[in-house]
Amino acid sequence: MKKFTFSVAALVLISASVVASESTNTGFYVGAAVSSIQNEFAAKSHYYYYEEDSDMAKGDTDHVGAMLQLGYKFNPYIAVETRYWATGGRSWQDLENWSSDPDDSFETKFDAMGLYLKPMYPVANGFDVYGLLGFALMNYDLTYISNGEEYAHRNFSDTSFSYGVGASYAINDSLTLFADYVRLYDDKITVFSSSYSHDYADITTDTFNFGLAYKF
Repeated sequence: MKKFTFSVAALVLISASVVASESTNTGFYVGAAVSSIQNEFAAKSHYYYYEEDSDMAKGDTDHVGAMLQLGYKFNPYIAVETRYWATGGRSWQDLENWSSDPDDSFETKFDAMGLYLKPMYPVANGFDVYGLLGFALMNYDLTYISNGEEYAHRNFSDTSFSYGVGASYAINDSLTLFADYVRLYDDKITVFSSSYSHDYADITTDTFNFGLAYKF
């Protein structure tokens, strides 16, 4: 009888420890990160009676912004996550192929929101690698400045396939450090369209994020 009682007690303790272990791998989490954001921009014009597009301007710029995240971890191998990025304004100058005044510039700023499936793989105790697969909605604000004054302003919103890779390290049951790369946007946005041509911006946006997450 004592052996039976001990066996039952042992099974209960083992079951409880398994449940507790699983519970630490599930649940909601929030996080924040500093983001280094790189934009590549190419303005092009397409005339319907020409086969090739003509380059109007090319440039690139770096932003420093912030990223917020909210996610739910189903188990050690899969989670879903939404992210929000925001930056301040940044000027693009010394544009290639720009035929107007060389002192002209573009000022850009943007915010974006992404929804991702997050497959994960535990490599070692507390250390995971993961991927991000989903879609991102980008709001892109573009101001053309000529002779020191605002000449034109446009705001664009578009959705693009988004993906990334990263790694995380659990400091304890609640706090996790993470670093990842996300291709946030890679697509074309129409700026102007007429019966004989349309102008568009070919934009690529990459983000490098370094942050801390808290699991409830």
